[in-house]
Amino acid sequence: MERDLHRAFFFSLCRQGVALAPPSPSSVPRRPAALALVMTGVLLSTMDSGMVNVALPTIMTAMAAGLDAAGLVVTVYLLTITATLVFWGRLADRFGRWVTYRVGLLVFAVGAACCALAPGLALLLVSRSIQGLGAAMMMATGPAIIRQAFPLGRLGRSIGMVGMATAGGLLTGPLVGGLLLAGFSWRAIFLVPVPLCLVAFFLGRLFHEDVDPHRVGKPTSFDWPGSSCWLLLVLLWVGTLQRLDSLAGGTVFLLLLLFLFT
Repeated sequence: MERDLHRAFFFSLCRQGVALAPPSPSSVPRRPAALALVMTGVLLSTMDSGMVNVALPTIMTAMAAGLDAAGLVVTVYLLTITATLVFWGRLADRFGRWVTYRVGLLVFAVGAACCALAPGLALLLVSRSIQGLGAAMMMATGPAIIRQAFPLGRLGRSIGMVGMATAGGLLTGPLVGGLLLAGFSWRAIFLVPVPLCLVAFFLGRLFHEDVDPHRVGKPTSFDWPGSSCWLLLVLLWVGTLQRLDSLAGGTVFLLLLLFLFT
C-alpha cells in the first residue's frame, strides 16, 4: 500500500504536467527553491514511512501492544493520506497552493512532535493521523507547484528530481531509522523531520502566491457525496484486506472487486 501510494503521487506529477497553465514569468527566479521545497516534503514523508516500519518491533515492546495494534501506526498514516488527498487538492485550488503546502509542512511537524511525545498507543495513532494530514497536503499541492514553476521543456527533469527524492526517502528511511534506534529511543525517529519542516516552512515565506487569481478566493462547490463514498470505500477496502483470512473478509473482498471492475 505504501509503495502504491507514492507511485500514484509520482504519476500525478506527470498528469498535472499538461493540465495546468504555463508558469508565470515572475516564478522563474524561484524555480530551484520551489523544486527544493517540494523535494524536501516528498523526502520527509517517504523517509518517515521507512523509519516507522523499522521501529515497529520497538514500538510494540514499548507500548506493550500486539502486532495488529502496532501495525495501525503505519496504516493510520497511509489511510489518512489516501482519504484526504483529493480534499486538500480542492482546498488548494481555492486558497492557494503555496499556502496549503506550507501549512502541510507545519502540520506534519506538529504531528511528528506529538508522536515523539505520545505516552500511549492511542495518542500515537491520533498523532500519526495528524502527520498524515500534513503529508496529504504536501502531496496534493506538490505537483501543481512544480508545474507552476517550470515550463514544459524543463518539466520532465523536474519530475525526475522529485522521483529521485521519493526513491531516496524509501531507500534511506530504514537505514536512518536503524541508526537512530541503535543510539536513541524510538521517539527520535519522529523528531528528525521537525526541524527540517520548520526550516522549509519559514523558507516558503519567500514565495509569493503563484496561483490563478481567478480561482483563489472564489467560492467553488465540492463533491461531498462523492468524497464521502470514496472515504467509505477506502476504509472498507483496508479493513477487508486486514481481515482477508476470515470468511466474511473474503466475501466482502470479492464484492468490492465486483463493484470496482464492473
